[in-house]
Amino acid sequence: MLLLKSNLKSQTDILQEYFVPLKHLLPFINQIKRILRHQQATLLNCSIRLVHKEKNLLTYATEPMVAVVLYLNQKISAQGALRMQRLTELLVDAALENNGTFFLPYQLYFTRDQLVMAYPQWDTFVAKKQKYDPQELFVNNLYEKYK
Repeated sequence: MLLLKSNLKSQTDILQEYFVPLKHLLPFINQIKRILRHQQATLLNCSIRLVHKEKNLLTYATEPMVAVVLYLNQKISAQGALRMQRLTELLVDAALENNGTFFLPYQLYFTRDQLVMAYPQWDTFVAKKQKYDPQELFVNNLYEKYK
């Protein structure tokens, strides 16, 4: 098993994943390139894979998509967190402009408006969650922040 380990105490590495239809891949990649350069972000790796259409309430793939996985470096500081938040908001906007979505479980640096644009069924999810779990026994940071 290969483990990724960093001895850098002032930095951490962040995964982000975006999904766009294949016909939007090249424009999206070009936007990513411009955003990363403008924000002076440190991209350690980028991988691309195909994703099949999924049928679930909060699907990130309403049709066959291409996943673009970014592995970014971030300074561990208030400024580093703010920079990553701004970078994430810009990348999410780029995905949305290209009929795409983004993976929810990573850092919660997207706005509620961005969430609802990418996942228009969010409010339906929240209503069902509240119906079947009215005591909110099962919650997480994503639910708490955006409900």
